[in-house]
Amino acid sequence: VAWRRGAPALAVSRFREGLDRGRRSGLNSHRAILLDGLGLALHDLGDADGARQAFTEALALNDAHGNELQAVQNLINLSLDARLSQPERAQALARRALDLCLEIGFAHYQPHARVALSLALSASGQPDAALQTVEAALDAARQSGDAYAECWAGVALAEALRVAGRTLEAAQATRGALVQ
Repeated sequence: VAWRRGAPALAVSRFREGLDRGRRSGLNSHRAILLDGLGLALHDLGDADGARQAFTEALALNDAHGNELQAVQNLINLSLDARLSQPERAQALARRALDLCLEIGFAHYQPHARVALSLALSASGQPDAALQTVEAALDAARQSGDAYAECWAGVALAEALRVAGRTLEAAQATRGALVQ
């Protein structure tokens, strides 16, 4: 709750406390969820390395335990982290997240995985593929009624349009995303 209310430092403290308690008690069943939350809070504090490490450990745990639903979130977070420094890796992570969503019927995160893929495609200079992918994300978000995903897809649309050199349309897409 602290992280979502704008107190990422407090959230980091609470996540680390939870991880420590789990380690001491031998009850690590929620370790991957705590690590994912820790990664998000660390990212908000600007600790990209710490966030990446938390997301990577969470993904390894989820892969080992067959928790595909949680793994989708980890993959999306890792893709977003990698998109500017390693866009090809970001694409592979986002594609894996999308494939998992489609394979297990996890419609809720399908738009999020498509947005991550679109942002990775934009970062690697592929605006046409990014636009095609973000249109599918927008369709999926609208079908599900997920206003957050639709807003996020609007941001990805603006980025794809910017990379394509369509700056006026990118500005309009940005305004449209903010209205969401």
